[in-house]
Amino acid sequence: MTPAVGSGVGIIIYTRDEAPRIWMDPNKRIVYHNNADDHDVLIERTQNYAFEGEQVWWDVLVYDKNGEENIKNVHATIGPEQGPGNIEEVECVGNERTTDPGKLGVYIGDPYPLTFDPDTMRWYTCKFTVEPQESMYGEYYVTVEAVDKTDLVGTMDENEYWFLNPNIAIDIRGAIDFGDISPGERKYSSTLVITNAADEGSAVVLQMFISGTDFYDPNPSGARCPDSNVLALNNGNDKPGCQAVFKDGKKVAGDNFCYFATRGAYSTNTNAGADAEGYDDIPYETGDPDNRAPIIDTNPFLNQ
Repeated sequence: MTPAVGSGVGIIIYTRDEAPRIWMDPNKRIVYHNNADDHDVLIERTQNYAFEGEQVWWDVLVYDKNGEENIKNVHATIGPEQGPGNIEEVECVGNERTTDPGKLGVYIGDPYPLTFDPDTMRWYTCKFTVEPQESMYGEYYVTVEAVDKTDLVGTMDENEYWFLNPNIAIDIRGAIDFGDISPGERKYSSTLVITNAADEGSAVVLQMFISGTDFYDPNPSGARCPDSNVLALNNGNDKPGCQAVFKDGKKVAGDNFCYFATRGAYSTNTNAGADAEGYDDIPYETGDPDNRAPIIDTNPFLNQ
């Protein structure tokens, strides 16, 4: 029997390319006012709409098993569909954070939280700024993507849905009509209905404010109110405001014009300056927004 020697057994090992993984730190997701409004945090924004110059910031951790150096690009995208493939809008910038992703609840295939590894991970900051309406208008998915050097893509799970640069409008129905009125008489006008007419689906919350000017005789009539052809809007913000004071049957103090408004469970009755009927006074328009008054100042959207 003649022994035989077999040939060598080939050993082939391929390195599998892994798509990047990406996680957001929810504590570092922040929405900002535009620069004209001092770039303050937009804490009062309760719905997903934004206007020119406003920003959304995210801190994200990108993890690539093939090595941190394999990460080619990290960017925020906007587009009509969830997931990868939308328009790249802004590049994210690497930062020096070393926070363990496990502190954000990240686990991969084992019961232990993932710890930060500088060889395979890096934190990035993404700053998305809303452009003018001409280039950004309507509803978009907004998220963050990471691309490696083999063009594999990982996408942040949190696809946000934003309405960018919605049109703002109000619809006013009715007229301020007091009808016929006698000197010294207290009269109530007809009702105005004011409706939020912003783009449907935008969820825009309008903060309604009020101010006004004195009333003048629109046509020559020899009017005197009480000593000239002008009826003052208010008494100069002196007390008693809307709470009229009468002497010998004639009004001697209190504003000439006041208003009552309702919105759901809220009304002007709880405004700081409201009188016993729930009517509040109207401040003079000065051109300064700070001098205008919320129509209903207990509205929860104005107190966040």
